Amino acid sequence: MLEMANLSQQDYIKRIDELNNALLSAWNEDDRVKTLKIVIQCAKLLADTSVIQFYPSKFVLITDVLDTFGQLVYERIKTKSLYQAPGSTKAQPLPENFTADIVE
Repeated sequence: MLEMANLSQQDYIKRIDELNNALLSAWNEDDRVKTLKIVIQCAKLLADTSVIQFYPSKFVLITDVLDTFGQLVYERIKTKSLYQAPGSTKAQPLPENFTADIVE
């Protein structure tokens, strides 16, 4: 795990921003294992309360990174998903504003 207990708040913010950039870079390079390792590392940082004085801002920054990961995963699954429209014999990509009833 990262050694971040001795960092100032600005250094901590910079380090979390670096993790977010590393996550996006790994994702764009199709390195899903590295991406997942970064996400796990971020999640573990939430358990670290050694820097309690700026834990609220740390929480927001880290959950933003986790939210970014969730959005990337959602978009990937959505682009890989197909459905068969009523009366059609051919599968097609999900429409932009799909509803749960068309997903099998």
